[in-house]
Amino acid sequence: MILLDGKRLADQILSDLKAKVDPNNPPHLDIIVVGDNPASATYVKLKSKACQDIGIKTTLHPLDDTVDNSQVIDLIKKLNSTDTSGIMVQLPLPTHLDKYQILNSIDPTKDVDGLTATSLGLLFQGVETSFISASPLAVITLLDHYKIKFQGKHVVIVNNTPLVGLPLSALFNNRQATVTVCHKYTQDIKKITFTADILISAVGIKNYITADMIKNNTVVVGLGVSKDESGKMAGDLDFGHLSTLASHLTPNFGGIGPMTVACLLKNVINSHTHGLSKNPAL
Repeated sequence: MILLDGKRLADQILSDLKAKVDPNNPPHLDIIVVGDNPASATYVKLKSKACQDIGIKTTLHPLDDTVDNSQVIDLIKKLNSTDTSGIMVQLPLPTHLDKYQILNSIDPTKDVDGLTATSLGLLFQGVETSFISASPLAVITLLDHYKIKFQGKHVVIVNNTPLVGLPLSALFNNRQATVTVCHKYTQDIKKITFTADILISAVGIKNYITADMIKNNTVVVGLGVSKDESGKMAGDLDFGHLSTLASHLTPNFGGIGPMTVACLLKNVINSHTHGLSKNPAL
């Protein structure tokens, strides 16, 4: 079994990115955080530190969880008119807010998280010149690094959200894989996952993917994170048992997480380096 070491690759990507940053003209990332979700606070801290380490300026915009849609959108519109390199809204948002209305108010040329309808729409057209969501991009980048072949392979993704599963399905489809997307209503899911050449799980349930769900030599990638009964962080993969069957396997921690941060920062620097956008049509 080959360990898909995202931490090592992410460190290399960040080192390469740091060499591209001009300290006299650094990129600038604006991060909007609504409420005091502890997980969000942790993720923002990690992103901010990574930015600081390679020379990207960050501005945090904390908003009270009582704000309404219009207040968040007004802030985004103000940021759209600045020369910032990128704008991102930390998810999840409080349930009373319209997530997609807020995300779609971000100028697509500053959508470094790749979550606007424009970014996703281009991806589903097979056009990858706009920004690609950091977590799906992290998966593809890591598998590419380990020379995993996609063409003609059966990829099973256990997640159907516009944040992870759907953009991932487009990325694999663009690379001529055969893609099956599963979700909580999928019947007899083990029968489907057992046919996968590449299995991606992002469900947030401890040890959700077990050894009886894969065939020999499957490539297995886990994105989901949750807390167990004792409050300890846990991942989707039953790593110990899966390691006896999988050909390639991510650790539950140190796999896709560090890569996601590195891919987000890569998007920020690309935005800054190429002006408003890499896509001349935008």
